[in-house]
Amino acid sequence: MAQEAFSKINAYASIGAVPGLEALMNIEVLVIDGGYLTWYGRAGLGYGGVLLAEGGPGVLAAMTMLTGRKNHHIEINGGAFVGYDNYYGDTFVLPSLDLGYRFQKPSGGILFKIKAGILGYGLGLGYAF
Repeated sequence: MAQEAFSKINAYASIGAVPGLEALMNIEVLVIDGGYLTWYGRAGLGYGGVLLAEGGPGVLAAMTMLTGRKNHHIEINGGAFVGYDNYYGDTFVLPSLDLGYRFQKPSGGILFKIKAGILGYGLGLGYAF
């Protein structure tokens, strides 16, 4: 039985908080559809920061790894958010490392995710093409 190919592009909004804060629009592009592990390159645009510290608009660059070949996946994300803090007038970099659950059919459709990471807890909702 042939394996179904994973979606090439995923687009979703994500929010998260405590101790960090994030609100991002994300695009993921398929890098490797490798059997049990699937890898996406991820870029995000929005707001990020740490509560009671630096925060502001910026961009996220990351890699996403999904496990499994069906609809339910464990997800690991790693990357960095680079932003500009208007209050302090400087650029900041925050590491991003998350572990979560994702519902995504390999062929595409609705995408839903929940995560916990070094910047806090969050969720995302979007569409896989």
